Amino acid sequence: MKEVWEERAGAREERKVKDLPDNIDSKFRLVTITAMRAKQLQRGARPKVDIESTKPTEIARIEVMEGLIDFQVGEDAIGPMEDNEVSELLED
Repeated sequence: MKEVWEERAGAREERKVKDLPDNIDSKFRLVTITAMRAKQLQRGARPKVDIESTKPTEIARIEVMEGLIDFQVGEDAIGPMEDNEVSELLED
């Protein structure tokens, strides 16, 4: 599936999944952060990039890959998510 995704990226070869940003340690974290950002965009957050696509997932992926999204993990995180927030993410 990654190969198909890379082909669709076309001119955006520098944004391949295998080329994770330095601050992201795994593909799982990339997907998780991208999904959370896409949800923010769907709820009305303004994009941090100017691209032709209006798809929240594509905008979020580019923002994360370009290092425009700040996040914290582990003990540095502000606080754990509430159960209702987790269930909202799983419902979508």
